[in-house]
Amino acid sequence: MDNRDELKSAIRAFMLEHALGRENAIPRRVLMHHLRREMGYALSDRTLRRAYAELAIGFSCHEPKGLYWIETKADLNSTIAEQGAKARGCWARARKVEEAVKGPGRPQQMELGI
Repeated sequence: MDNRDELKSAIRAFMLEHALGRENAIPRRVLMHHLRREMGYALSDRTLRRAYAELAIGFSCHEPKGLYWIETKADLNSTIAEQGAKARGCWARARKVEEAVKGPGRPQQMELGI
């Protein structure tokens, strides 16, 4: 088992014990604290996010906010809905930027050739 597999195993074990289901969501900093201080992992936030992206972990933007182990179909549906809303928000922002750059009477910006 390589270090990444060990990290994912540690995340899975912690989440199953402390954050099973959406109603038990925990802040990412709690998981990070456990892995760094109690398990001895030297990892960045990006490394943590990449590791748990490969697991059955959802994220809630509403109370309780944080990460949770997806246990039920309702947990999965909640995760899909929140990720979809986040993606739509990013897309809307990108469209507004594009409209601002391409808008009527706007000079070409940043040599985009628009």
